[in-house]
Amino acid sequence: GGGGQLLSSMLSQSGASSCILEAIIPYSKQSCLDVIQHRSSEDDEPIGFCSEDMAWRLALAARDRAYELEVDLNRWPDVHGVGMTATIVSHYRRRGGYRAHAAGVDARGVGMSYTHDLVKGHRGREGEDLSCALLAARALADSVGVETVPGVEFDGSYGVRLEEEERSNEVGEVALGLERIPVGDTRTEADADADGEAPYILVGGTQICAPKGPLPKEAIVMSCEGFEVKLDAMEAVTKLAHDARVALGREGDGTVGSWAILPAPVLLVAPKPHAPAVLAALSHLENSAVLVMNPHNTHGDNRKSPMNGLISAARAYPAATFVVDYNDSTQQQINDNSPSTRNVGGRYIGTVTVDNSQTLLPHGTGRMVWENGIAYDGGWLHGMYHGVGRKTYSKGGGYSGGWRLGKRSGLGVSMYGGKWGYDCWEGPFVDDLPDGVGTMTCVEGTTAEFEFCKGEPVTK
Repeated sequence: GGGGQLLSSMLSQSGASSCILEAIIPYSKQSCLDVIQHRSSEDDEPIGFCSEDMAWRLALAARDRAYELEVDLNRWPDVHGVGMTATIVSHYRRRGGYRAHAAGVDARGVGMSYTHDLVKGHRGREGEDLSCALLAARALADSVGVETVPGVEFDGSYGVRLEEEERSNEVGEVALGLERIPVGDTRTEADADADGEAPYILVGGTQICAPKGPLPKEAIVMSCEGFEVKLDAMEAVTKLAHDARVALGREGDGTVGSWAILPAPVLLVAPKPHAPAVLAALSHLENSAVLVMNPHNTHGDNRKSPMNGLISAARAYPAATFVVDYNDSTQQQINDNSPSTRNVGGRYIGTVTVDNSQTLLPHGTGRMVWENGIAYDGGWLHGMYHGVGRKTYSKGGGYSGGWRLGKRSGLGVSMYGGKWGYDCWEGPFVDDLPDGVGTMTCVEGTTAEFEFCKGEPVTK
């Protein structure tokens, strides 16, 4: 909670909405954990809540949250995160010392952290909150590269007690001793990526750190691997991205200005950011960037598959929307255990998961279209239809309704497309078969009660 005055000062400035994406106060311990766990990795070591390391981790989490909120990838190099944590005077006397920690970090992962050891009794609650605000403002100013922050007045002491004077606070603590002007400690995000395999983003010719939290909700992730060998690689990449945006309804409104709806951000996964096809696509594809994953071979052999980069990206961003081609070159295919999709390639657009055999599978919601025209749009569970979905065939007919582990289940509609003179049957399905009393609709629009028993018509 310390430093809240910084937020009120900045938000009172004209134009604050043009630069502040979000400001929160994670006051409780659980709230603080929720903030940093959005980007925490299994390798993160436990740290104290009131520490310079916690301020740095909060700043990184804030920076990654800015990535998630900013849908214009061209603005990603300009995002910054600031974190503050402190122990200051309360309504009772604390046994330990009072101190404040603040940090700021930019998109390149470079920043500064500060610690201000406060003399007990020199300030009341409001004064110590102001000292925290000044410290956080200093961290923000250093990260952005400016001398001061609008709405915040700096002086030579930065609110530090440099001379002895008799003072006490509201809980009766008497000030003794002096303070030192905090000196910044330079930090880099690379400190936590010692293996040298950290992913990064290339946008507008600028290399920045890849977010360790979620991507923007509208973001689309697709692979560029394999396009380098095509003569029309640039056209292929841009068309694929355009088709995905249109299929998802995320192509934007085509206008410009502050209220314009941009096309969904597209991240092109590639092991080589300077490949000609990638650079050409970036120059022609609005709101796009390269996500360099440096993927390890996920197959355990010498195969180079376009899936490798996407699998790495899927692990890092499990909630993102992916574009996945399933064919011979990717060495993976999706079938629904019917002859019509077995050994047939296709394209999937939706959320995914990676199973124990390093296979990228539809999972969540998405649309799969096979090369023979069969399509499924709806819920998935580990590569199987699950939940509510609609499957259609190229020559007409299909099914829309409930699914369970790849089989039709619950209420649904079997669409006949005029076959046998019927339009559709609506009723219950059990174990992939119509089973029970439902309603049959003929092509001319008439309806009648019609019963199935384990897929067979019941005649009475």
